[in-house]
Amino acid sequence: MAKFITKLKSALSWAVAFVRKYKCGLLISTLLILLSVVLFVYAVDHLPYDLPKFFSWEISYSAPLGKEVSLKIDQTLKIESENLEIKFLRVISDYRCPKEVVCVWAGQVIVMVNVWKAGENLGEFELIDTNGGGVSPTQVDNYEIFLLKVKPYPEINKIINTKDYIITIKVDKVK
Repeated sequence: MAKFITKLKSALSWAVAFVRKYKCGLLISTLLILLSVVLFVYAVDHLPYDLPKFFSWEISYSAPLGKEVSLKIDQTLKIESENLEIKFLRVISDYRCPKEVVCVWAGQVIVMVNVWKAGENLGEFELIDTNGGGVSPTQVDNYEIFLLKVKPYPEINKIINTKDYIITIKVDKVK
């Protein structure tokens, strides 16, 4: 990461020096700056490693109670009418029986979410999908969080990248 930042600084320094030395017009200056921005954005999108948190962008979705919403890791569901936020943190374990395999146990997948209510962190909670064994909600405060689906489904001889996981959840009030 430090090498990348050093190269970016030197490229921008070169562009500024070039503009000052040759007294280029506004057009060339703008083109050089635009090119630098495009290269930076391209480099950020094509890194072979994860960026530190200061480069991450918070992605959230708003939905009413009772609506199914799909989230990737680090995405947040906001239920504004309840001042409630649920962030998908990570997959703890995925022991679902892979496609095309006969298993004694269908398996389960467990994911971790963080719940905030009115600016107060209520904590981290596990949501469990029993892989066809019925949906059991996790109760947090006076809400029930249902883990309805977890994608992708495991396949034999295929490793699922952590960032490819997508969960579908639904939040209701406890009755």
